[in-house]
Amino acid sequence: LLHDDLLATGGSMKAAYNLVRQFDPKKIFINFIIELTNFKSRERFPKDVDIYSLVEMDEMEGCD
Repeated sequence: LLHDDLLATGGSMKAAYNLVRQFDPKKIFINFIIELTNFKSRERFPKDVDIYSLVEMDEMEGCD
């Protein structure tokens, strides 16, 4: 399980994912507290990786 507070561009988590993948785990799970969906960062990860976010929001929500 890889955990981070925020998924924005996904660069840091992608690096952590690549590092853990070298150990040939059976499955990698990734979760975040907040995901900024307008960055479409989930696309950086393979489709078989389970990614879960507690809160999904557009970067500009609530910025009136």
